[in-house]
Amino acid sequence: LLFVVVFPTVFLIASRWGINGIAAGWVCFYPLMYLPIYGRVFRVISMRPAEYMEALWPAISGSLTMVVVVFGLKMVTHGNWSGAPSLAIETVCGAITYVLVLKTFHHRRLDALIDAIKSARL
Repeated sequence: LLFVVVFPTVFLIASRWGINGIAAGWVCFYPLMYLPIYGRVFRVISMRPAEYMEALWPAISGSLTMVVVVFGLKMVTHGNWSGAPSLAIETVCGAITYVLVLKTFHHRRLDALIDAIKSARL
């Protein structure tokens, strides 16, 4: 019930800044609303939040590095590219960056994932 009250209120207030304000409201409040739920889940499954973050670290580090590279690319090109070419180049550079981070810093986990997928297909 708290979600039914909080999110519409946040969206209504944030709507004065348009779609960006609504998106920012979602990004800011969504994690806060789930903190109590995560707390209960961690207690039930006997997991520490640090263990959870450790499991997410490859994805988080890859994503953060990818964001830096894509924004850096935008700064270097000064936004001179537009439309589909810009999207294609940024997407390819972002994907390559993500894979390189996983392969360089998290190769054991990546190899374990690939092995799990291969064994699941058999």
